[in-house]
Order: sequence, then structure tokens, then C-alpha cells
Amino acid sequence: MKTNHMKTTGRKNPALMELVLVILFFALSSMALVQVFVKAKTISQTSQAKTLGLLVAEDILEQWRADPTQPEKLFLPEHSWKEEMAGAETGESKTVGAETREAETIKAEEMRIFYVECDEAMNLLSIEEAYKEGRYRLQAVLSEEKQPAGRLYRIGVTLTELSSGAVLVECETAQYLPEEMQDE
Repeated sequence: MKTNHMKTTGRKNPALMELVLVILFFALSSMALVQVFVKAKTISQTSQAKTLGLLVAEDILEQWRADPTQPEKLFLPEHSWKEEMAGAETGESKTVGAETREAETIKAEEMRIFYVECDEAMNLLSIEEAYKEGRYRLQAVLSEEKQPAGRLYRIGVTLTELSSGAVLVECETAQYLPEEMQDE
């Protein structure tokens, strides 16, 4: 009995080619999906940082409004806050806040800057922890300006991402205290 064997030399199996094309299609699709998921995670983390940062900034502003004359009560070194010199040696002037105001600059001696590093959950970090886990910098710029009948106190709070330097949150407020209220 003779068996009829088909010759396969020189011919390509169409089922195998179709299988290779399908695998290639799924590989390319999975690469695109991985990129989409990575981007979504990055956006989610940035959004969470902005939300938590805004809550922390608003909390600082509200606590400051209770007594703007004594920021030392709010920015305690025990809570990892550090004070930065505001260019006192150069005698330069700086504008406080995000908005540009006409000729409204504060002398460096009247400005105080406090800052602290935070992790992803906006927990304040000590200096040692900041080198390992620090992702964000929370900064408060305070100023006071003498007015004819009192003082105008200002604060601006900024949350900055340490890796990129991008500002995520920026809030500011001001409070005027007449002379008679300052004496109390």
C-alpha cells in the first residue's frame, strides 16, 4: 500500500502565519495598554498629592489666621519645620505671593520663610527621613507690613514636588490687625 505524503517543502502554512500575526498584534496592544496604565497611575499620584497638599495648605492658613503675629507657635522645630533666611545679607526685596502687585515689595528683614519636606501622604519628615523619603516640599512665606493704623500680615503656602520642581499647590491669604488689637 502506498501512502500519499504531501510535500511541504516550499510551501508556508497559512495557519502558522496567522497565529504569528495574532501574537504580534496582542504584543503591540499590551505594550500600549501598559503605557496607558503607567500614565494613569502617574496622574492619579499627582492628583492625590494636589488634594492632600491643598488640605495641608488650607489647614496651615487657618491656623495662622488664629494668631498671625506669632508664627513660631505654628512652625515648630519639633514638627520638623526649618526657617530659611530671606536674603537678609544681600538686602534684596522680594514680592510675596503668586500675584504681581504694583510696587508692592517686602523688605527681606520683614519676610520669614519656613519649610519642611513631606512624603506621599503629606506627613512631615525629619531631616534624616527627608533624604530617604522626601517627595514634596511645603513652604510658608510670611511677611508683615506696617500700615498707618496697624499691620498687614501675609502668608503664602506652596507645595513643590522635589524631583521635578513643579509647584502643585499655591495658596495665600492676608490679615489686617489694627493697632489696638495688637496691644492685647
